[in-house]
Amino acid sequence: ERHSVTTAYTMDQQGQWRRYEFSGDRLVVGFWERGEPVVRHDLWEDDPYQERVHLPRLRSVVDVPFSHGTLALSSREPRIFGDQHLALVLDMAGLLSEGFSRLEDLAALEQRNQELEAEMAERRRAEEQLRASLHEKEVLLKEIHHRVKNNLQIVSSLLNLQAGTIEDARTVAKLMDSRSRIESMALVHEKLYQSDTLDRIVFGDYLRALAAHVHGSYGEVGQRVRLRVEASPLVVDVDVAVPCGLVLNELLTNCLKYAFPDGRQGEILVELQALDDDRVRLRVSDDGVGLPAGLEIAQTHSLGMQLVGDLTTQLRGTLSLCREQGTAFEIVFPLAGS
Repeated sequence: ERHSVTTAYTMDQQGQWRRYEFSGDRLVVGFWERGEPVVRHDLWEDDPYQERVHLPRLRSVVDVPFSHGTLALSSREPRIFGDQHLALVLDMAGLLSEGFSRLEDLAALEQRNQELEAEMAERRRAEEQLRASLHEKEVLLKEIHHRVKNNLQIVSSLLNLQAGTIEDARTVAKLMDSRSRIESMALVHEKLYQSDTLDRIVFGDYLRALAAHVHGSYGEVGQRVRLRVEASPLVVDVDVAVPCGLVLNELLTNCLKYAFPDGRQGEILVELQALDDDRVRLRVSDDGVGLPAGLEIAQTHSLGMQLVGDLTTQLRGTLSLCREQGTAFEIVFPLAGS
């Protein structure tokens, strides 16, 4: 029998990924070569592959193959995985296959660029070949941004579908917060796809679109709380747009959730301004009820505020809070080299 080595990645109860390898077992390879899901509802009652001796504590196991391996679900409970679980894992397998396909496309593009560089050293028509290569790269980058945007939207839809199957309101709210963050990143790639430069966007337009999307997603609250955006026509690259967009998403979401309780009306103001020392100021303020007097942002355990702090550090910026006439968060960061 051919010797094989299988690399496995598992997630523990704390959400940490672990990697390990094992050899001499052709079962996983067989599932992958089979090319279709393999469901074992109860290993204690039916063990067609003699797995129970290796997995004594598991009852239910599902293996779904994709282009580069298999996705596995397991549980100590019998008959716990239904059609909805299988459908979700099939969707995830499709996304993984698509992701690996794009990586292979990028590797092929890199190989093509190397070949063009060698040809330019040997041929007299180097400039014409370079222009053809750049055009091909632009087309592929547009396609990549389009595919990334579509894949992020698929993930967003999957989260929405998953939320529809959950009754716990707090869990649903967390899924919706994650969905909002994913959509803010998808909007960056949509703007890049529409941009002529492919790696830089007009940031004011992006902030207006993102702010309007978040504001509109809050239904009744959005109807009684006015949104105003004042943004300079700055042009930034994707390394600035993504973290700054996520910061705006968290701050706007926080305002809409907590600043206007009990039917209170008011206004949220988003300001983007270029400063004289090549820095940028992003300010999100509201005239709502304000934060509790004793609350310190650095000590909060909110995931959203932790993200704001981490992303501000990533931008090499500073975060400040003003409690006068509501609440105002202000982030100042350098535009160049962020």
